[in-house]
Amino acid sequence: MVIRTFNCTQQELYTVCRLGWQSCSQHLTGFFDFKAKYDANLITIRLAEVEAASKLPDEQARGSISETFRIQLTKLAADCLSNWQKLKRYIADAFPPEFQKTKLEAAGQSYYHKAGNDDWEACRALLTSSYSFIIDNEAILSNNQNMPGTFPDIFQTAKQEFEIKHQDFLDSEEKGLQNTETKSLANNEIHKTLMPMFLDGQEIFKDEDALKKQFIFDQVLNLASGTGTAGIRGTITDAGTNAPIPNATINIESINKSTTTDEEGKYIITQVAAGKYKVIFTAETYQEKSILQEVKVGTISTANQQLVKI
Repeated sequence: MVIRTFNCTQQELYTVCRLGWQSCSQHLTGFFDFKAKYDANLITIRLAEVEAASKLPDEQARGSISETFRIQLTKLAADCLSNWQKLKRYIADAFPPEFQKTKLEAAGQSYYHKAGNDDWEACRALLTSSYSFIIDNEAILSNNQNMPGTFPDIFQTAKQEFEIKHQDFLDSEEKGLQNTETKSLANNEIHKTLMPMFLDGQEIFKDEDALKKQFIFDQVLNLASGTGTAGIRGTITDAGTNAPIPNATINIESINKSTTTDEEGKYIITQVAAGKYKVIFTAETYQEKSILQEVKVGTISTANQQLVKI
């Protein structure tokens, strides 16, 4: 696991880096006189590194891929469990009562409960055991027009679809972990290259406090956070009547900031760092709604929303 080297959100880091290198560009002569390595090309490279790091998939983007596979797996598992219940009925007619328990166990019954609770490994084990049971006992199960001749192929097709999707899910989880590490390393690297420039800037402008503040991380972070000014505001209304919805809840998920609407359906959340956020809108008797909202440095962005009655 990569340990974060900066004490702020990654969106705040990107903004601090951009502002820092832009300040360096604005005072390039002073930096060049101090160290000749500072030139327009270096700044272009550093800003490109910041942009590259910011465009790597974040946790929400990475998680959405796995979540899509999880939803698909749930449906495929339900189909497979439905097939197993059919097999259970075929076993009930094919074997005498005294053999029922033994035959069901051979068909993987011990995995059924866990498989029904999204335990994908248990589901795979259930499908493997039950399909082997079908093949080994196909003649007995099919006797007296009991199990249809098409059932083994139907069962196998559902089994294969589940197994393929399960592997896709496992691969996405592994890739997500790899991408997390890649983004964390990229974030640490742009922080690592920023800090020496900031220290040089503090030395260059040590006698000019106003300029020196442009190269102190916490000072720039305070600007990036837009303390007291940056945030979102808006009005929440009923999608059917356009009437304002009081006491609706607005939550900025990743930073756990929230508020509620007033009697006119209005809200405002301030002191939000520049960046893109998932904002969730909820109200009693209404369907939940979420959006991706951008907050810019020092500005209050507008996010009006209409909610649909349940």
